[in-house]
Amino acid sequence: MGLFSHIEYRSYEAMVTRAIIQAVRAASTEGFDALVIGCFYDTALLDSRELSGGMIVTAPCEAAIDVASTLSNRFGVIIGREKWAPSDGTHD
Repeated sequence: MGLFSHIEYRSYEAMVTRAIIQAVRAASTEGFDALVIGCFYDTALLDSRELSGGMIVTAPCEAAIDVASTLSNRFGVIIGREKWAPSDGTHD
């Protein structure tokens, strides 16, 4: 598998999930306290938390939304393409 500079396509996300999970397991085994997945898609975030043991796992989108929700009643996320919108029907 080649190196990706983005995961714009869902198939790319599926391809990198295994490596993220492996990194989380290694970090947990080595005693890290926390791990940040460096992708605004929060790729494999929930899967990583299942395997992280006591280690904290977060990612940029969740962290940004958490901060925004404490600073305001309403906020938005600007996206460059419609395909980047959540696929679970949570956006307007």
